[in-house]
Amino acid sequence: MRAAYTKDKIKVDIDHYIDGMEYFCPTCGKRLFVKHGEKKLPHFSHYPKETCIDYWKYDESLWANSMKKMFDVADIEKPITHNNETHRVDTLVKGKLAMMFNTGPVSAGDFWDKNYFILSNGLKVMWVLNFIELMGKGRIKQSYNKNVLFYKRPAKMFEDYTDNNKMWLVLELHDDSYDKDSSCFVVLHNVKETYTNGAIYVKRWLTRMQLIDYFNDIADGKDPEERYRIIEEQERAKREAELKTQQERIKAEAERRRQQEEEAEKQRKLEEQRREKERLESLQRLQGDTNNRIEAKRKGYGYAGEYEREGDLEDDTAYFSKDVIKSSNNNKNVLEMPETASSYQLAEMERLKDAVHTIVDLWNYYNPNEFLTVKSKDGRIFKITSDPVAQLQKYKRIYGYPLKTKDKKSCVIEDALEKIWIANFHS
Repeated sequence: MRAAYTKDKIKVDIDHYIDGMEYFCPTCGKRLFVKHGEKKLPHFSHYPKETCIDYWKYDESLWANSMKKMFDVADIEKPITHNNETHRVDTLVKGKLAMMFNTGPVSAGDFWDKNYFILSNGLKVMWVLNFIELMGKGRIKQSYNKNVLFYKRPAKMFEDYTDNNKMWLVLELHDDSYDKDSSCFVVLHNVKETYTNGAIYVKRWLTRMQLIDYFNDIADGKDPEERYRIIEEQERAKREAELKTQQERIKAEAERRRQQEEEAEKQRKLEEQRREKERLESLQRLQGDTNNRIEAKRKGYGYAGEYEREGDLEDDTAYFSKDVIKSSNNNKNVLEMPETASSYQLAEMERLKDAVHTIVDLWNYYNPNEFLTVKSKDGRIFKITSDPVAQLQKYKRIYGYPLKTKDKKSCVIEDALEKIWIANFHS
């Protein structure tokens, strides 16, 4: 045993014994001596050939002694008597709750005999069993959410265990030596109802300090689950508040994105309206240019609009096929055409302040069979024979055939859409 009395009825823990002093058994009152060898922990023991009236067997392991150290020495190994029979409990908490410690399961006979004796004294009982080794061997496994234990070949002591507010069964499944805040104890639900299914339901996971609060509440006559229901309710309210805050944040973010999308859509529509307005204005200008050209042809000469400035022709010049364009020979501004373009008439190109035209515009406007264009950068002449509108739609670029080169492959006219010109004819 771990505790003994002195002659003066002072209870002493084995860790504070003094050599030479006499110690007596708390149960039978007989003299004791201290055993301390290499195999067993130091403990008080009866002298040889002397027996104690308490014939129960107790767990004196290192684990059981460590559990007893959580209590005051006055409360450990407390003897109780019923029907002229005396036995001691490992710990008596506040005179109301008897606690029994054991490494591994207890035989069914001892379990129910001890429970009957303790309950007959009007006490409540809590068993705390060390199942760390069984857990390590895989005989006990737990579900993913830790609410169910699966016990292979369970001991018979579990068959009739019922959680009836007079008896509690607690298992230690993990060693908390390195982390005192870890939940290593489990309080079990009624095992009798689930025993045949091979599953044991867990009522509560507890740390060592929470276990102390748990059995103190039982000894005080309180519902030990009430404090955890309050904590769980607080945690649930906290989670709900966090979830509500997160939902509000998501809602606010969605509203902000919606407003951004609405603003972007508004800007897009404004841009479309601006482009549509520019397109309509361009069509109106083109229609005006067309009317001017019809009038000019009726008078016998070509005219496309007012010049931006007076002066010589620009470097970039387009030559249209003569079967489309007919121009007189007295045009003083006609440039000298290359020999390869001898079968072409010249169409002069100048910038206009109210009209913008590209090669595509020229093709749409004149609808020729083909024409030549001269690049201002290097003076190369390109012959365009295919519809540049169709090319632009299909290939996103315009191709022309360079003249005076051995390579007959088509080339991309890089600045074909960048130049802004309009043809102008003089009689």
